[in-house]
Amino acid sequence: MLKKFLWLFPVLTAVFSTAPPARAALSFIDRPLFGQAAPPTMKATTPTSLNFADPYEPTPVEPNANDIRVQDPVPQAGADSSGDIFAGSQNSLVSIAVGSAEGTRRPDGGFNDAYVGHTDPGNGVWNLGSFSYQHEAISPEDADDKQLARLRGQDATLSQIAASYSMTLDLEERMNGIDLANQAPQAALDRGGYIDWLADAKQKGLTGAAGILYARTNSFINPNTGNLNAPGLGNSWSRVEADQKRRMEEIWKAIQKK
Repeated sequence: MLKKFLWLFPVLTAVFSTAPPARAALSFIDRPLFGQAAPPTMKATTPTSLNFADPYEPTPVEPNANDIRVQDPVPQAGADSSGDIFAGSQNSLVSIAVGSAEGTRRPDGGFNDAYVGHTDPGNGVWNLGSFSYQHEAISPEDADDKQLARLRGQDATLSQIAASYSMTLDLEERMNGIDLANQAPQAALDRGGYIDWLADAKQKGLTGAAGILYARTNSFINPNTGNLNAPGLGNSWSRVEADQKRRMEEIWKAIQKK
């Protein structure tokens, strides 16, 4: 009987010798891409402590001191920081200085074409008067009267915030605060606004024009996120600083003329 099946052994031996080997278990180790070396063996290292720095802490931007005019003595002629800089309506220092910064007026009190109406380059809204007023007004003169009344209240608020820091604003500091309130009320008046940064500037030894530029530029930081919030200026630090510096210079020219 056994001899009957001996002829099968050579056949079975050939079959099992050509069978594929058993597969290894799957491996989920990432492999290097073609042409890359295999990653080195990871070694245990001493763990480092995590740093949970406050992501909302604003990073102030200090102006280049070499790129700012030297502070001249504040002119004593005309209105001073304790006088009525709003007197005279369209002929007031506020109207002329802020209007010069807006491009609607000239530092000598003259009027540019934009005074009678122009489209705001930032939001496309129609502007009227010295302050580029964007609300309901029947004429540039009416627009000026309405905005002057509004700025009076905002000027008082700025003075109150300054008093909380035991600060008294000089004429240029005050005028720049008013102009910033006209341009961007939140940057001027809200938490983390112009006066807060002006106080910080003084602590850092930044005075005069350098301190004002520091305060105006950094007031566009959103205190809740620490990010620049100036969409009308492309959220660009360089554009914000250049714009604030330009407005400062126009205000200074108007102060000297008054």
